[in-house]
Amino acid sequence: MTQEQSETLWDRFNELNADGTGVSQKDVRALLVDEGGLERAAVDALLRDVTGGADARIDARSFIAMVPKPVGTPTEQVQRMHDAFKALDTDGTGITQAQLRQLLLNLGYALTSPEVDELMKEVVVDSEGRIAQDAFTDMLVTGYPLASA
Repeated sequence: MTQEQSETLWDRFNELNADGTGVSQKDVRALLVDEGGLERAAVDALLRDVTGGADARIDARSFIAMVPKPVGTPTEQVQRMHDAFKALDTDGTGITQAQLRQLLLNLGYALTSPEVDELMKEVVVDSEGRIAQDAFTDMLVTGYPLASA
């Protein structure tokens, strides 16, 4: 899903939630399936996860959690990762695994802890415990399954 598609869904949700009481599950389902292009079964599973199966209205926080995160083009992904590395790598020697973990858990649309654990298994670390920026961003953008999720 692109950033533009995500923003359109958010705008439509806000229109439906004009009174601030949340949006019916039926309307959220229609929005995500018809306008968001998601599979109905996947949306139903998300709704069950968010509501616990109850007939509850969906608030903004829950809706944000349900909308697929925009990934961006490979070039945009590489640029975001380079910017994040640059912010942490103030001395130009690279970042540590701990810094990378913190970055992935907290930057933008953060990954979950299990997703980070899985990703960290693939990270190449040099003898000083530093992550090679180019190798990492290349792996993440072009070869890692989460990059296309």
